[in-house]
Amino acid sequence: MKSRILLLGSLVLFWSASLYAQADTVDTFFGDETDFRVTLGVSGGIAFVNPDQVNEQLAFVNNSLDVQMEKLTTMQHYAVFMRVKPRMASYFLVRLEAITVSRSFDFTAYGRSAVNVSTGPFTTTNVTRWTVYPLVIGVGSTIPKTPIDVELGAVYAMGYITENGTIQGGGSYKSTSSGNGFVSRAG
Repeated sequence: MKSRILLLGSLVLFWSASLYAQADTVDTFFGDETDFRVTLGVSGGIAFVNPDQVNEQLAFVNNSLDVQMEKLTTMQHYAVFMRVKPRMASYFLVRLEAITVSRSFDFTAYGRSAVNVSTGPFTTTNVTRWTVYPLVIGVGSTIPKTPIDVELGAVYAMGYITENGTIQGGGSYKSTSSGNGFVSRAG
């Protein structure tokens, strides 16, 4: 459990930078573009997250169960955002994001009955998903005479590790661990 909370902490701390494609739609209030505009957008791509703690957990599972899950190198990143941007002034922004990755593996195990008799080998299929949902609330401003925006925000993030599995001839299981945290963001 402690390693899972540390995992969440590392994901929350290193989630902020991402490479993404963006599509915006612009709308104005009262039809007067000189007041302010609202920008809504959706983005997705690869998150530059430090996956060391996740990879340590994968290595532990690989060694314990003699499976070969690959290390994580990239994680998927999705976002929905809104900006309320007055012309030539600071603006307000809200971002709701999701960073996620999963790994699956099969392994063979041997069971024993209640009277310590071998039940023979059985195959288990497992899927583990790590997900973080950061919510960013902040302010931003455009640097004068440039198209560059500078933003500062507070981040609240919830993280989940979910394991789903099926046991050959024995049913299925699901386990979820969660945690949350706060961090600041500048960009």
